[in-house]
Amino acid sequence: MFLICDPKTIEMRTDLYMPFDQAEADWKTQLLRFHDSQHQRNIRTRNHGFDDRILDVNRGIARKLLLAHEYAEAFEIKYFGASSEIRG
Repeated sequence: MFLICDPKTIEMRTDLYMPFDQAEADWKTQLLRFHDSQHQRNIRTRNHGFDDRILDVNRGIARKLLLAHEYAEAFEIKYFGASSEIRG
């Protein structure tokens, strides 16, 4: 299972990350805006949209990891089954 870092994540291990550029961020913005009720609720309660909230997290991940890209998604890998150790 891939656990993804989002605005409500308190702590997680970064086992994998996926950097992306502004063109992909623009595409992601369009996708996130399909969550219109969530987007509108964020505008009402936080004065910025759902897309801005998510992309701010992605920007912070890229900065934390010192990446050349402006954005990145971070994932923690969780294994289930007979062995819970990360296989390398």
